[in-house]
Amino acid sequence: MNSNDFYQLKAELSVMDFTKSKPNYADLARKYGVDYRTVKKYHEGYKGKPRNRAKPSRLDPYKELIIEKLSIPRISRKGVYEFLIDQYGDSEIGSYSNFKAYCKKHKLKPSKGDASGGGDTRYETNPADMAQCDWKENMILTSRSGETFCSQYIPSGVEIL
Repeated sequence: MNSNDFYQLKAELSVMDFTKSKPNYADLARKYGVDYRTVKKYHEGYKGKPRNRAKPSRLDPYKELIIEKLSIPRISRKGVYEFLIDQYGDSEIGSYSNFKAYCKKHKLKPSKGDASGGGDTRYETNPADMAQCDWKENMILTSRSGETFCSQYIPSGVEIL
């Protein structure tokens, strides 16, 4: 039944209600090419399916916490999701794809990090210009040539074994 037929059926039913005559559902069903139960349903006040449903998300109670955590510099959506899973469990929060969809729907994005917030700024160099390593505390390193390096200050006169 297209929308034009629907309005014509509603108009006919309104006229019958106004004149207090009982509608013949079978006759109207044949006229509009639908089942008689459909005509009866519309006569009794059925308005059609709603366009969308107003179902709340399971993440709505955590919206303020999500906003707060996403405002931390250099935090990722995945990091906030893992935090929520650790705090409230998988059954309360749901899947990561659901979390991403919720963030997208509510326009929740991680804040852009700035250099003053700590961490390293990424920059590119030519090959062999720089090297990076992690330096451990209380560790003694010896080069191939026998030179000894250590990661803390050793007073003079103390022998390194």
